[in-house]
Amino acid sequence: MNNLRQHVSEYGASQHFFFLKDDLKPHAEVLLDCFCEASDELSNESIVKGFSRVASCALSADTKRGFPRILRHYVEYLGATGHIGDSEAYTDFIDDAEARFVSSIRDDGSVKGETVRNRHTAVGRNEPCPCRSGKKFKRCCGR
Repeated sequence: MNNLRQHVSEYGASQHFFFLKDDLKPHAEVLLDCFCEASDELSNESIVKGFSRVASCALSADTKRGFPRILRHYVEYLGATGHIGDSEAYTDFIDDAEARFVSSIRDDGSVKGETVRNRHTAVGRNEPCPCRSGKKFKRCCGR
């Protein structure tokens, strides 16, 4: 598979880019470069990783929310120029993942995170300290 990053500048000079919505054009190259930092090949897994990478970029919420449209146009361009094979499968996956991606971005541009669960068991006061000092937890790290 061809290197995704090397085709970004070609895309910026193409007819596909001309038909992209005007408010997204100034940020298209930055967003696509950010996407390519996650993975330089195209697969469903790399699309998900790329969405996560774009969500963490320092751009406005509206710009981030428009990224799936940019990516869809870019993948269509890659398919039309023969750089990738089945571009329809990728665009269908992008369409499916778009709603989840857009809903994960808050109005201030930050990303909604998933709940973090504490996977460690609780240490009782009279049990040995997990730091392996040999002392009871209440006399060591539990203070």
